[in-house]
Amino acid sequence: AHVADLALHFVHDLATKTYVTNFSSFGSIPQPFTADDSAVLITASAPTISERPLLLFSLDGSPNEIIATNASPFAMSLYGSKIAYQKTVDGVRGLYFYDRTTKISTPLTIVGANAAVRVSGNSAFSIDGRFFTFLATSDLTGNASHSFNKLYTYDKLLKTIRLVCQNAAAHMAD
Repeated sequence: AHVADLALHFVHDLATKTYVTNFSSFGSIPQPFTADDSAVLITASAPTISERPLLLFSLDGSPNEIIATNASPFAMSLYGSKIAYQKTVDGVRGLYFYDRTTKISTPLTIVGANAAVRVSGNSAFSIDGRFFTFLATSDLTGNASHSFNKLYTYDKLLKTIRLVCQNAAAHMAD
Protein backbone atom coordinates (compact mmCIF):
# COMPACT_ATOMS: atom_id res chain seq x y z
CA ALA A 1 0.00 0.00 0.00
CA HIS A 2 1.20 3.48 -0.89
CA VAL A 3 4.31 2.13 -2.61
CA ALA A 4 4.41 5.30 -4.74
CA ASP A 5 5.21 7.25 -1.55
CA LEU A 6 8.27 5.09 -0.90
CA ALA A 7 11.63 6.68 -1.64
CA LEU A 8 14.90 4.77 -1.71
CA HIS A 9 17.95 6.72 -0.52
CA PHE A 10 21.62 5.87 -0.89
CA VAL A 11 24.05 7.49 1.55
CA HIS A 12 27.65 8.14 0.52
CA ASP A 13 30.51 9.75 2.43
CA LEU A 14 31.63 12.48 0.05
CA ALA A 15 34.95 13.05 1.85
CA THR A 16 36.08 9.45 1.44
CA LYS A 17 33.94 8.76 -1.63
CA THR A 18 32.55 5.58 -0.07
CA TYR A 19 29.11 4.02 0.13
CA VAL A 20 27.69 4.11 3.70
CA THR A 21 24.22 2.55 3.53
CA ASN A 22 20.82 2.81 1.95
CA PHE A 23 17.35 3.11 3.44
CA SER A 24 13.77 3.53 2.32
CA SER A 25 11.53 6.23 3.70
CA PHE A 26 7.85 7.13 3.42
CA GLY A 27 8.33 10.71 4.60
CA SER A 28 11.09 13.16 5.17
CA ILE A 29 11.87 16.69 6.23
CA PRO A 30 13.96 19.22 4.27
CA GLN A 31 17.09 18.55 6.39
CA PRO A 32 16.80 15.01 7.79
CA PHE A 33 20.48 14.58 8.81
CA THR A 34 21.88 15.46 12.22
CA ALA A 35 24.65 18.10 12.07
CA ASP A 36 27.29 15.51 12.99
CA ASP A 37 25.97 13.13 10.30
CA SER A 38 25.44 10.37 12.88
CA ALA A 39 21.78 9.77 11.97
CA VAL A 40 18.99 10.58 9.53
CA LEU A 41 15.32 11.03 10.48
CA ILE A 42 13.07 8.75 8.40
CA THR A 43 9.65 7.11 8.34
CA ALA A 44 10.50 3.46 7.83
CA SER A 45 8.60 0.61 6.25
CA ALA A 46 6.29 -1.64 8.25
CA PRO A 47 3.57 -4.25 7.55
CA THR A 48 0.83 -1.58 7.84
CA ILE A 49 0.74 2.21 7.61
CA SER A 50 -0.24 2.53 11.26
CA GLU A 51 2.88 0.60 12.29
CA ARG A 52 5.42 2.69 10.33
CA PRO A 53 8.05 3.93 12.76
CA LEU A 54 9.41 7.45 12.74
CA LEU A 55 13.02 6.78 13.63
CA LEU A 56 16.53 8.09 13.69
CA PHE A 57 18.35 5.74 11.34
CA SER A 58 21.91 5.38 12.58
CA LEU A 59 24.77 6.12 10.20
CA ASP A 60 27.54 5.67 12.79
CA GLY A 61 26.86 2.12 13.96
CA SER A 62 24.84 3.03 17.06
CA PRO A 63 21.33 1.52 17.43
CA ASN A 64 18.41 3.04 15.50
CA GLU A 65 16.11 5.07 17.73
CA ILE A 66 12.31 4.78 17.35
CA ILE A 67 10.60 8.11 18.05
CA ALA A 68 6.94 7.17 17.43
CA THR A 69 4.72 5.07 15.16
CA ASN A 70 2.18 6.35 12.64
CA ALA A 71 3.64 9.86 12.87
CA SER A 72 4.64 12.53 10.34
CA PRO A 73 8.01 14.27 10.87
CA PHE A 74 8.15 18.08 10.84
CA ALA A 75 11.55 19.21 12.06
CA MET A 76 14.68 18.22 13.92
CA SER A 77 17.00 20.47 15.91
CA LEU A 78 20.52 20.92 14.59
CA TYR A 79 22.13 18.01 16.43
CA GLY A 80 18.99 15.89 16.51
CA SER A 81 18.34 16.40 20.23
CA LYS A 82 14.72 17.52 19.63
CA ILE A 83 12.26 16.22 17.05
CA ALA A 84 8.81 17.59 16.21
CA TYR A 85 6.17 15.37 14.66
CA GLN A 86 2.42 15.16 14.20
CA LYS A 87 0.33 12.20 15.30
CA THR A 88 -3.35 11.44 15.77
CA VAL A 89 -4.21 10.10 19.22
CA ASP A 90 -7.81 9.24 20.13
CA GLY A 91 -9.04 11.02 16.98
CA VAL A 92 -7.21 14.28 17.77
CA ARG A 93 -4.32 15.41 15.56
CA GLY A 94 -1.61 16.88 17.74
CA LEU A 95 1.92 18.21 17.61
CA TYR A 96 4.49 16.32 19.67
CA PHE A 97 8.09 16.93 20.69
CA TYR A 98 10.59 14.14 21.31
CA ASP A 99 13.60 14.79 23.53
CA ARG A 100 16.47 12.41 22.80
CA THR A 101 18.08 13.02 26.19
CA THR A 102 15.04 11.92 28.19
CA LYS A 103 13.57 9.63 25.47
CA ILE A 104 10.17 11.22 26.18
CA SER A 105 7.56 12.64 23.78
CA THR A 106 5.38 15.49 25.02
CA PRO A 107 2.41 17.11 23.27
CA LEU A 108 2.09 20.80 22.44
CA THR A 109 0.19 22.17 25.41
CA ILE A 110 -1.53 25.52 25.70
CA VAL A 111 -2.74 26.62 29.12
CA GLY A 112 -2.05 23.13 30.45
CA ALA A 113 -4.14 21.26 27.86
CA ASN A 114 -3.09 19.28 24.79
CA ALA A 115 -3.79 21.41 21.73
CA ALA A 116 -5.37 20.01 18.59
CA VAL A 117 -3.35 21.46 15.73
CA ARG A 118 -2.81 20.87 12.04
CA VAL A 119 0.67 21.96 11.03
CA SER A 120 1.26 22.88 7.40
CA GLY A 121 4.35 23.83 5.45
CA ASN A 122 7.88 23.84 6.80
CA SER A 123 8.70 24.26 10.45
CA ALA A 124 11.95 24.71 12.37
CA PHE A 125 13.63 24.62 15.76
CA SER A 126 15.92 27.30 17.14
CA ILE A 127 19.54 26.18 17.29
CA ASP A 128 19.22 25.05 20.93
CA GLY A 129 15.84 23.37 20.36
CA ARG A 130 13.97 25.60 22.82
CA PHE A 131 11.79 27.41 20.29
CA PHE A 132 9.72 25.77 17.58
CA THR A 133 8.27 27.89 14.75
CA PHE A 134 5.53 26.54 12.51
CA LEU A 135 2.58 27.35 10.25
CA ALA A 136 -0.91 26.22 11.23
CA THR A 137 -4.48 26.97 10.25
CA SER A 138 -5.53 26.55 13.88
CA ASP A 139 -6.19 29.61 16.05
CA LEU A 140 -3.95 28.69 18.97
CA THR A 141 -3.93 32.09 20.70
CA GLY A 142 -7.46 33.41 20.22
CA ASN A 143 -5.99 36.40 18.34
CA ALA A 144 -6.22 35.19 14.74
CA SER A 145 -8.57 36.96 12.37
CA HIS A 146 -8.98 34.20 9.72
CA SER A 147 -8.73 30.45 9.11
CA PHE A 148 -5.69 30.48 6.79
CA ASN A 149 -2.08 29.69 7.76
CA LYS A 150 -0.62 31.64 10.64
CA LEU A 151 2.98 31.65 11.87
CA TYR A 152 3.48 30.65 15.51
CA THR A 153 6.48 30.27 17.81
CA TYR A 154 6.21 27.87 20.72
CA ASP A 155 8.59 28.13 23.70
CA LYS A 156 9.08 24.52 24.80
CA LEU A 157 10.63 25.53 28.12
CA LEU A 158 7.92 27.97 29.25
CA LYS A 159 5.16 26.17 27.29
CA THR A 160 3.94 29.45 25.80
CA ILE A 161 2.88 30.20 22.24
CA ARG A 162 3.01 33.45 20.29
CA LEU A 163 1.20 34.34 17.08
CA VAL A 164 4.02 35.92 15.06
CA CYS A 165 2.36 36.66 11.73
CA GLN A 166 -1.16 36.25 10.37
CA ASN A 167 -0.69 36.19 6.60
CA ALA A 168 1.63 35.91 3.62
CA ALA A 169 1.99 39.71 3.49
CA ALA A 170 3.73 39.41 6.89
CA HIS A 171 1.26 41.58 8.78
CA MET A 172 2.26 41.41 12.40
CA ALA A 173 -0.09 39.70 14.78
CA ASP A 174 0.43 41.86 17.88
